Amino acid sequence: MTLFFFCLVVFSVACSVTGQIFFKHAMSDQSTSTPTRRRLDLAWGVLAMTVGFFTWLALLRRFDLSYLLYIPLRESTECSCPFRRG
Repeated sequence: MTLFFFCLVVFSVACSVTGQIFFKHAMSDQSTSTPTRRRLDLAWGVLAMTVGFFTWLALLRRFDLSYLLYIPLRESTECSCPFRRG
């Protein structure tokens, strides 16, 4: 896996997290935001989740699902961390 595809995986996860945060702000009962702002947060959340979804689909065309789910664990063990065995 090249650095480009690893960055795409990180980008896809970041889009999903960003979308969830926007959804949380849009759906909060205790929000002091205006209804227009809440609708805008909802729209940004949908957009972020959509971009993340299509990025993930593009990655699935290139790699198996089990490989994509294994990337964070594999990349963290390849670094020079003090907990590495061997």
